[in-house]
Amino acid sequence: MSNRRRRLLSVLAVCATILLGSTAGIAAADVPDAVYSPNSWLNITPGSSASQLSFSWATKNVDLTAFAYAPIDDILSNGLATYSLPVPEVQVVKLSQNQDPSTVNFDQDPTTKTFYGIALESYVTQSGTTTAAGWYQNKVTVSGLHDLSAYAYRVGYGTTWSSVYTFQTRDPRSFTFVSVGDPQLGANTSGAHEPPAQVGNVLPYDTTSWQASVATIAQAAPDASFIISLGDQIENTSSQSAVDPQYDAYFSPLQLLGIPVATVDGNHDYGLGQYYAYHYNLPNQSQQYGATQFANDGDYWFRYGDVLFLMLNSNTISAATHDVFIHHAIASNPLARWRVVCFHHSLFSAADHTFDNDILFRRGAYSAIFDKHHIDVVLSGHDHSFTRSFQLLGGVPVSQDKMRVAKDGSVSVKDPAGTLYMTLDSGSGSKYYDLNSSYINPTTGAITYPVFVANFWQQYVPTFSRVTIDHDRFSIVTYAINNLKQPIDSYTIVK
Repeated sequence: MSNRRRRLLSVLAVCATILLGSTAGIAAADVPDAVYSPNSWLNITPGSSASQLSFSWATKNVDLTAFAYAPIDDILSNGLATYSLPVPEVQVVKLSQNQDPSTVNFDQDPTTKTFYGIALESYVTQSGTTTAAGWYQNKVTVSGLHDLSAYAYRVGYGTTWSSVYTFQTRDPRSFTFVSVGDPQLGANTSGAHEPPAQVGNVLPYDTTSWQASVATIAQAAPDASFIISLGDQIENTSSQSAVDPQYDAYFSPLQLLGIPVATVDGNHDYGLGQYYAYHYNLPNQSQQYGATQFANDGDYWFRYGDVLFLMLNSNTISAATHDVFIHHAIASNPLARWRVVCFHHSLFSAADHTFDNDILFRRGAYSAIFDKHHIDVVLSGHDHSFTRSFQLLGGVPVSQDKMRVAKDGSVSVKDPAGTLYMTLDSGSGSKYYDLNSSYINPTTGAITYPVFVANFWQQYVPTFSRVTIDHDRFSIVTYAINNLKQPIDSYTIVK
């Protein structure tokens, strides 16, 4: 590793410590260091249900020729003790009340549970050539977790283990999650809205801003079951050497070692062939529906309590493939009371991308599918501004007669028709888009919003949305990270 790289990582670790404060069981030195440590880019994804979590991390061996791969079933059933690629493991221990996780002895505690997974060689496509990326991705799913419980965990294999980290399960009957748009680490706001600190210093600026956003989210939603990141986690997929430091930045917030994050594939993630998908361990991922020619980036779903989350790869523009996926996912979860779709390319936003040809196509084709499947809410990013639609059916606002506006400006609607579409602004502050100039009178400055827009907001501050769901209420409240007392928008659907 170069001295320059070490200095940058050291600076980022110090910034993380300052911005985030202390976290139980986590030290600044444990910030994942790309593929240079035994456990790196460590992240957690929601599992198929609330009783599961999926873990993913990268490993690198100097002598790549020493690695071989075989299915995990062959290893376990045939007792291949000489298998040269270690089988990845996650060990978990349920903590007693107020137990210090540093007191856990995984090797001696009789309650330790060990889960095994697979290691996949990663590949990258550059200049039309696909080659090994130089690291292996470890994917392990942990099951049998109890609600409302604290766990200590470590990842590794054999005698090589990570530090000890913790996570907390929640109550899926009534829960909270947080959603963010476009972290896009390595991008930058251009023009008058570009912060002076960002000029010529884009990635370090974005990194500390993203760390600050995640720290604020942890403060504002300490009970969150998971985070949803709506695509464009990173910026530059021109080469592996360009993108790897951006993945360092995206995974650097220390809180992400203890809270699951569900991502979708954005247009900036989509590059370098199948490279995006190696970084995550996504449940129920289709190798066919929503998948591109790389096959490992298809749509996926997970169920949490009464909610079915349908996570689409909108880089696959075909509506038909998503239609079939949604049909099968709903058939597998017929009792889910709420249906939430998440993907990157926003359909009903009002900034730079609102008249893009590909967006206009998706707006008609995708929304017809969501009407067909009675989708309650759609969450998207891509347009780097906040937009809440009206309830839309056939692309037309409906149910306004059922909307109630409280004195504080919060809106609620009971048993509405149609689907709510939310476009979220940047979660890190890396890039912002203004309201499309077509909606602004060049002479008077008067604004005429498109018919589908109920609320538009852009103040060039990172934002996030806190979503709370119980049996009959879906409430989404959006905040700027510098003002947690006065929401940007508050909207509740009651069934």
